[in-house]
Amino acid sequence: MANTKRMEALASQIEAGSKLQGVERENKRLLAQLKETVEQLEQARSTRRLVIPERPSSGRKPKLFARLICGDLHGSHCEPAAVGAMLADIKDLDVREVVLLGDMLECGGWMMQSHTLGYVAQMDEVCYEDDVAATNDFLDQLQAACPLAKIEEVEGNHELRMERWCVDVSQGNQRNAEYLRRSLAPQHVTFLEKRRIAYYRQSETYDGLTVPGTIRRGK
Repeated sequence: MANTKRMEALASQIEAGSKLQGVERENKRLLAQLKETVEQLEQARSTRRLVIPERPSSGRKPKLFARLICGDLHGSHCEPAAVGAMLADIKDLDVREVVLLGDMLECGGWMMQSHTLGYVAQMDEVCYEDDVAATNDFLDQLQAACPLAKIEEVEGNHELRMERWCVDVSQGNQRNAEYLRRSLAPQHVTFLEKRRIAYYRQSETYDGLTVPGTIRRGK
């Protein structure tokens, strides 16, 4: 009887040990899979840039002053072929003024919690880091295409998402909201001040106009 009980106890210990070993093996497998996934994501993020196909300039001489007005690049959601064609036209026209009408970044993902159901499907595929990298690439090539041009940007509703997000997460603390805005807001992460690109916010008025976030150029 005593031997039988000892054998049963030993069998229970062996069974428990086998289960523990199985859990450890599964944990190791999951950790290895997680590590591999993280490495793949980091590699994808580090190599994901805005690749714009270059289109040769026609070489024609412009006769008139040219002001380019465009917007809605939407960061990494842009169409590279269309952007490449636009940059070639900018070189041909010898553009001297550029007004960007906003939504140059998507500003989606974790900043979209207050938006309609139609936007929710985009949440998993939008990365602010990718938006920032793509928009900086575009601005680099834009300034190279028209080095003498004056460039200005008006805040769009997508950039405004970041402003609102900074206020939401700071829970009413104005200093924290301003710190987050200086760290993450589109005009700062795209280095507009360093690029000497003026930025007009929706909350302020300009050029003697009564409607906030609007500017007047020419007639």
